[in-house]
Amino acid sequence: MTDQQQPQPRPPKSKEQPTILDRFNTWIAESMSLRLVIIGILILILLIPLEMVQGLIRERTYRMDEAKQEVSHSWANDQVITGPIISIPYTDYDEKGQVYENGNVHVLPEMLDVKAELTPEIRKRGIFEIPVYQSENELTFRYSPEPIDEYATRKIHWERASLLLGISDTRGITEELDLMINGTPIEFDPGLPNHDVFSSGISTPIEINWGDSVSTSFEGTLSLNLRGSNSLKFIPIGKTTSTRMTSTWPHPSFVGSFLPTMRDITNDGFEAEWKVLEYNRNFSQVFYNEMHLGGSAYGVDLYMPVNHYQKSERSAKYAVMMIALTFILFFFSQAINKVKIHPFQYFLVGLALCLFYTLLLSLSEHVGFNWAYIISAGMILGLITLYMKKLLGSTKFTLITAGVLGGLYLYIFTLLQLQDYALLIGSIGLFLILAMIMWLSAKINWSGKPTTT
Repeated sequence: MTDQQQPQPRPPKSKEQPTILDRFNTWIAESMSLRLVIIGILILILLIPLEMVQGLIRERTYRMDEAKQEVSHSWANDQVITGPIISIPYTDYDEKGQVYENGNVHVLPEMLDVKAELTPEIRKRGIFEIPVYQSENELTFRYSPEPIDEYATRKIHWERASLLLGISDTRGITEELDLMINGTPIEFDPGLPNHDVFSSGISTPIEINWGDSVSTSFEGTLSLNLRGSNSLKFIPIGKTTSTRMTSTWPHPSFVGSFLPTMRDITNDGFEAEWKVLEYNRNFSQVFYNEMHLGGSAYGVDLYMPVNHYQKSERSAKYAVMMIALTFILFFFSQAINKVKIHPFQYFLVGLALCLFYTLLLSLSEHVGFNWAYIISAGMILGLITLYMKKLLGSTKFTLITAGVLGGLYLYIFTLLQLQDYALLIGSIGLFLILAMIMWLSAKINWSGKPTTT
């Protein structure tokens, strides 16, 4: 065999070339800028499930409002009591003696004293709790003759005078009304002779004639048992209107145009008093035809102190901050400790953080917000901690992750419990978090080039 026929030695095998996927994964692992871009994209993607969670909170809040309306419709709505008011028809003629106008003149009492006692109840519609009440109201009033313009072309029909009592929802009347005028019992009739002042109420004819020189004042008392939902309000129609309200409800919210001059709130209930003068309101003692008095109403709302939907909505507003800070923690761990975290792992952790708000909402409907927050935070914290331990095997990083996430959940829980100082504590907390992030960022070699000491 000649030299030319001898077999040629095989060239040494070259190293296997990395695939495109390998090069891409290496680029992701080594490029800090790309990792920051991917983290930003993941946060934007996670806004979609966060919006779905907030939509779920709004939907549950809407269902709670529907339940309130259903109970109020069956029981009785918010009640506003106006009166008693004397209403007298009149006719105005023109110069030819033809009827020019038919209307009503309304006269308000000189004094009105109200004593109201509310007995609250809790009615349930499904999982929702709605406050309703039974009230015993005693109204004492006094009328004195008021000057009413009566001249040649205007005739006041004294014989058709009526005493009107405005009740915003007459379905709440539970017993016969006990009306006494100068010691004489008088019965009310359903409905109103006119709707100049209020649209719903009861009335009774009354005998007066203040056009006579012998016109006298008269006094009356009225006992009214009335049930309603959420709130009870009164309108100050007397020259001097005094109101005293008591109840066993421990969480009153005083609302309307006037706050109580005295109030005492304890765990056993509340007691409040109002005193309103005619100078404090924007209508006079005598007025003609239509007049809107509702703007002067005052009273109390039966406030429900634990509104877990409102707190769930507030907590969801911190979701983006929670996700961003968690991702920043992972990013710094990658950069400082050389821990490898895949973008898909970021995404799964982000979904777990979003799931926290669904757990919080569903549990709070049954066990209350505080316990729901503790349970939900514990579940998500345990899930993320075990996941990172299983994937990375780093006890140090796992403990750091658990500590930081636990601190964030505690920080947000504290903000949700605060009312007056939430903004202050939140601002200080964000300042400290930003300072920590700036301090950690100074430890990172952003260029990737070796540094000299």
